[in-house]
Amino acid sequence: MEDMRDSNDLIIDVGMCDGADTAYYLFKGFRVIAIDADPILCEKASRRFADEIAEKRLEILNLGIAQGEQVLTFYRSLKDPGLSSFDAELGKVGGRYEEMQIPCRPLSAVIAEFGIPHYLKIDIEGFDAIAISTLTPETAPRYISVELNYCDTILPALRQLGYQHFKLINQNFHTTSLEIGQDEWFWRTLRKAGRVLPPLKRFIRSLPQSWRPRMEWDVSYRPDGWDPQGGKSSGPFGDLTQGTWRDYDDTIRTYRAVTSRHEYTWWDVHAHK
Repeated sequence: MEDMRDSNDLIIDVGMCDGADTAYYLFKGFRVIAIDADPILCEKASRRFADEIAEKRLEILNLGIAQGEQVLTFYRSLKDPGLSSFDAELGKVGGRYEEMQIPCRPLSAVIAEFGIPHYLKIDIEGFDAIAISTLTPETAPRYISVELNYCDTILPALRQLGYQHFKLINQNFHTTSLEIGQDEWFWRTLRKAGRVLPPLKRFIRSLPQSWRPRMEWDVSYRPDGWDPQGGKSSGPFGDLTQGTWRDYDDTIRTYRAVTSRHEYTWWDVHAHK
């Protein structure tokens, strides 16, 4: 049987996009396998990271992640590359897109080839649940993050893979702060008062995060000073993420409560075993 021990210096970045996350992982000293279906983004990243590729710290794979070895239609957004998807409904958002035939592999095959990473990031616009569906408890890495926006089966799937500790991270600021619901009159009143009285808003923003657990007053969480400089960053990972780890029941309750108040939440779930 193939040796599938964790590679503690490896991160797999599924959904490289503009390379902001890949750059961060390299900055943190990891080797990176960066995956993206968009050939134009892969070409740009190959030029940007030419030195790291030459040093064998980075390998870029231009492929899609799917249920098996196959070629699928990729809807590449001409409006925003971050909206591109193998899901036609998502990829066609904005009305400006082009169709490409892209070879795909299951995530399990990538891990079999390169090893179990220290951390696995998945953000592939609608195919996130498909990506983790080919993992097993034995091949799932210690740390993982997955975009939650389009699927409510991801949290149960992560539990089945053996993950016991979770954080819901809002992608606006990379914090655990929740969005204000329409029925939360206290927070709505405080938000309105802060907009009318800027000194009040500055004061609330200066308080510890646990005292102001709403996203309205957050600033970007950057524990190590990394600045993505406008890139599409997923933020810190593993134990560097903001907030405390929560158990599955607490996490699923929070997820259901917030999604019942909002049609769209831009969240990642981070998990570890």
